[in-house]
Amino acid sequence: MSTSATATGRRGIPAAAFVEDVQSYLSQLNLDVNSALAFLQERLQQYRVVEMKLLAQQRDLQAKVPDIEKCLEVVATLHAKKGTGEAIIADFEVSEGIYSRARVEDMGSVCLWLGANVMLEYSCEEATTLLQKNLENAKASLEVLVADLQFLRDQVTITQFNSVVLVHNVQHEMSLNQSFKSVLEKCWLLLLEYIIGMYINVDIGRVLPLLPSREILDGAEFPGLDYA
Repeated sequence: MSTSATATGRRGIPAAAFVEDVQSYLSQLNLDVNSALAFLQERLQQYRVVEMKLLAQQRDLQAKVPDIEKCLEVVATLHAKKGTGEAIIADFEVSEGIYSRARVEDMGSVCLWLGANVMLEYSCEEATTLLQKNLENAKASLEVLVADLQFLRDQVTITQFNSVVLVHNVQHEMSLNQSFKSVLEKCWLLLLEYIIGMYINVDIGRVLPLLPSREILDGAEFPGLDYA
């Protein structure tokens, strides 16, 4: 039997497996149905929180990859112009929405923002190597994130399915119990009707053995019947 308690997770994400046998699942977790449903709902909430974090990371990486690719194109252009004596006229952003025009003549090096307000100067070759490495790392991280999100969504689907299985099992048992109770009540009603209609004309000794106990008749008494 596979259960969410025995499945293997991925990168800290707990895995869920299909519940094949409800009673075995409850016994393994040592929970009743209500507690098991609460456990599954809590697990779903945990999955949702993790999903939000992974989606935020994915958005950051998806924005980062194009930026690195643009930086590589700029460095490649500067490197191609190096030693040609040809100047480059470029418009650069001073602040959001504000640009200025510059004439670039010395193209032997570039300055890269490393984050946290830190900028370092690199040669074109060093900058290309660094940016290429960052691009490869970003793409690899993005692939891992996509796989993590797919795995996470699978676990959400399985957990939701398991919740439905538990609820269906409870409803099925309640339906069976209700059906049995209904049939039993009908049997006793038929027996009582038989007794009420026939007790005067038949030997009461042949009827009383049909009644297991007086309590089953819910305290009903009939004139002329001797229960002693």
